[in-house]
Amino acid sequence: LGWIYLPVHIFGLPLLIPSIVLVLSGFGVSLTYTQVNFVYYFVSFIFLGILMMGYLRESFFDMCDRVLHSLKCIFVSLVFYYGAAYCVNFVLAFFLTDLVNPNTGAIIADTKLNGKSMFAVSVLLAPIVEEILFRGVVFGTIRGKSRAAAYIVSTLVFSVYHLWQYAVTGYEIKTLLLYLLQYLPGSVFLAKCFEDSGSIWPPIFMHMIINYIALTVAKLV
Repeated sequence: LGWIYLPVHIFGLPLLIPSIVLVLSGFGVSLTYTQVNFVYYFVSFIFLGILMMGYLRESFFDMCDRVLHSLKCIFVSLVFYYGAAYCVNFVLAFFLTDLVNPNTGAIIADTKLNGKSMFAVSVLLAPIVEEILFRGVVFGTIRGKSRAAAYIVSTLVFSVYHLWQYAVTGYEIKTLLLYLLQYLPGSVFLAKCFEDSGSIWPPIFMHMIINYIALTVAKLV
C-alpha cells in the first residue's frame, strides 16, 4: 500500500492540488504557496498515519527500548550528513554559480514571508511524511533483498522527488542533475540512521533537526 501511495504523493498530488487551486481562484478563493504546501503534506500525513499506524506505533516502542542508541544514531548521522553536504557543495561550487537549488530557494523565500507556517510544514509534517515513504517504504522494503539497491533506489527517488517539477517548468536538465547531488547526503545518512537504529523515528527526528536548522539560518540571512 505504501508503494501504491508513493507515486500519488510524488506525482499525483503535485499535479492535482494546483488544479484545484486554479478552480478555487475562479470562485475568488486564493491560496498562498505555504497553504498549498500545507494541504499537500497534510493529506499525505493523514493517509499515511492511518495506513501505517501499527508500524509507527511499534517502531516508536522500538526506539523507546533503545533511547540512548537511537540518540547516538541521530548524532552520528547528523555529523556525517553535514560533513558530506559541505563536501558536495564545495565541489558543486566549481560548476554552479548559485548553490541554492530552485526547491530550496522557494522554501527560503516563503520562510521569510510566512515563517511560522513554513516551520509547521517543513519541520513537523514533511519529515514524518518523507521518512515514512522514502526510508520506511522504499529503503525498508528493498533492503531485505539488497542493501546496496535499497540505498541507490531510495536516494534516487528522494532526490528526484524534490526537483522533478522544475524539469517541466523550463529548468535545464543538466543543471537540475547537479542540484540532485545536494540531496544525496541527506538521503544516504537518513537511511543510515534508520538502518542503524532499527526504527523509523530517529530519521524522522533527524530530518526535523536538519530542516529546523536550515529554516532558522534562512530566516536569519
